[in-house]
Amino acid sequence: MREFSMEKEICISKILEILERFANKDTKVWIAEKFGRRWSYIKGFGEEQYVPVEIVLEFGKYAVFAENLSEVQKEKLQQEIMRKLRENDGE
Repeated sequence: MREFSMEKEICISKILEILERFANKDTKVWIAEKFGRRWSYIKGFGEEQYVPVEIVLEFGKYAVFAENLSEVQKEKLQQEIMRKLRENDGE
C-alpha cells in the first residue's frame, strides 16, 4: 500500500470527523498511532462492545480500529478515509 504524507493535526482531525459519523451505540471506532510494536490510542467514538477488534485501515504509522463494524460499513469507512488522505496529499 502507498504511504501517504500527512500534516498530522489536519489529517487526524479530518479522519476523526469521519469516525464520529460511523460510531454509534453498537459500533466503536478509533484511531491509533504505532510506536514500535505497540499502538497508542489517539481518539475514538462509540461504546465499548467487548468483541474482537479489527484493523479497518492502516496508513503510514496510523491505523483505524473498529468493534462490531459490518463489512458494508467497513468498506464505506475505508473509502471515505482513503478519499480524505488523497485530498490531503494533493491528488
